[in-house]
Amino acid sequence: MIDLERQLTSTHEKLMRMSVRPGEGWTMYGLIRMMRPQTVVEIGRLEGISSEWILNALEANGKGHLHSIDIKTRQESIPRLAAWVNKGAATIHEFDSHGPKAAELAGKLGTVDFLFVDGCHTPEAVEADCRLWLPRVKGYVLFHDWAFEGVRVGIRRAVPMEKFPRYVASYEHMVAGEVHTHGHGLMLLHLPDGLRSMPIEPPGRPG
Repeated sequence: MIDLERQLTSTHEKLMRMSVRPGEGWTMYGLIRMMRPQTVVEIGRLEGISSEWILNALEANGKGHLHSIDIKTRQESIPRLAAWVNKGAATIHEFDSHGPKAAELAGKLGTVDFLFVDGCHTPEAVEADCRLWLPRVKGYVLFHDWAFEGVRVGIRRAVPMEKFPRYVASYEHMVAGEVHTHGHGLMLLHLPDGLRSMPIEPPGRPG
């Protein structure tokens, strides 16, 4: 287990200042190990650090498949992600996470067991991601960078939080001058029966 953290921290130390930090990665890893999801969707993979935390957890579970969505794949992450794709553990998608192609994928998947959201942090984009994907979740949603105002606003626009007070947990940790040393926080939302009050968004919804 320590080798996993060393691999994801030492090799990509500079990149990780813009990504999932070790404490956040272990949180996500532990959640996936405990929940044992079959279908995992990741919105926003940047250089693939979060993808590898997810994929290592799925591999340890002996089950599950990751659908990772981003507008493009960074060159430095291609060799590492290709290895997982070749194993049949992951599918890499290159398109807008709340555009027509994403809506088509969501329709094909039907149910999502675990959703990790770390895409564009504007309120409009976060809201659009929520409206497309959350109605399909029958499990857990983990939002990254919860401390960003745009993320908070976007979630609150889309999610009737007052209906799910028992299912929300969050933490944030910011250090002046080192804002990504410990990350920008996670927010976990439990949707055991799906977000029934949210209509399924049709393909082509503007984001």
